[in-house]
Amino acid sequence: VRAGGWRGVGRLCLDPLVWVGGAFLALLVVQYLNAGRELVFNWRIPAWEYARPPRPDWPSAVERGEALEMLIWFVPAYAIALAVRHAVASRQELRSLLRVLVVNTLLLGAFGIVQFLTKTEAIYWHFPLKAQFFASFGYINHAAAFFQLMFFVALGLLTYHLVARPV
Repeated sequence: VRAGGWRGVGRLCLDPLVWVGGAFLALLVVQYLNAGRELVFNWRIPAWEYARPPRPDWPSAVERGEALEMLIWFVPAYAIALAVRHAVASRQELRSLLRVLVVNTLLLGAFGIVQFLTKTEAIYWHFPLKAQFFASFGYINHAAAFFQLMFFVALGLLTYHLVARPV
């Protein structure tokens, strides 16, 4: 909370992102806690099926590790969204943050190219992976989505610097 004291806390409590994001994270936590369904053979219909979760009426996941992965992804994204929404005071600060992200992406891309050119089969030259990877991404489709997103962020910043600023 910025130097707004209790007013800043009040603004935070009135933000719909807090409540919608919090509800989504609560759903992911319930799903994680109600996970761990096993594959069992049903003799009545001679077929394999997943056992019922501990609480059948609640959201659940088949694998607890995959449910945990969703929490690992979305908790930091939620924190970043709240930080950008409430801690970034001006448009200039937001543009500075975007510039840092673009530079970070440039360095990450260069790192990935170096890894590719050295033909390493281990991410960071230390952790072997059987699947293809790029830079710090263990799954190349995630890398592709990230770099495409950051390309358009960089394109937006370039457009701002060429068009929006007075000459």
